[in-house]
Amino acid sequence: MTRAAKTLVVVLALALAACLVALGLLWQDLSERRELDQAGEQAERAARKAVTAMTTYDHRTLDEDFAWVEEAGTVRFQEFFAESSKQARAFIEEIRARATGEVVAAAADVEDAERVDVLLFVDQTITSRGEEGSRIDQPRVTMTMVREGEVWLVDEVQVNNLLTSQP
Repeated sequence: MTRAAKTLVVVLALALAACLVALGLLWQDLSERRELDQAGEQAERAARKAVTAMTTYDHRTLDEDFAWVEEAGTVRFQEFFAESSKQARAFIEEIRARATGEVVAAAADVEDAERVDVLLFVDQTITSRGEEGSRIDQPRVTMTMVREGEVWLVDEVQVNNLLTSQP
């Protein structure tokens, strides 16, 4: 084999090695992207379920209606919710409120495969004593979801009420 042929073989071998390394890096990046996409989808599904439960209640069944947090929240969030819901519970009972929440849109912001912020647009139909008919609140809820094992749980919640309207 001539010197030029040997050089060509070495150059081709190096080019092939470089291509294989690049392909490996692309495969790894694609795999990580898939993992993050999957985390976002799973966290969003869990957040949709949790926010629907959070915004749906009846003054006659509050213990049952507020129990969602025991399965859907981290221990930290359960403690926060138990304390912060006391005033809400008293108010709901006082005005004899009933509400039904429906997620109309959601988007996940994936920090990593273990933590995802989910923005949820909710239409909440509320009826209460002293009001004729029902009204629609449209809270925008950000839920920080964390993975514990194979389960996505609510770790933090921020609620912003943007609009209140009559149907």
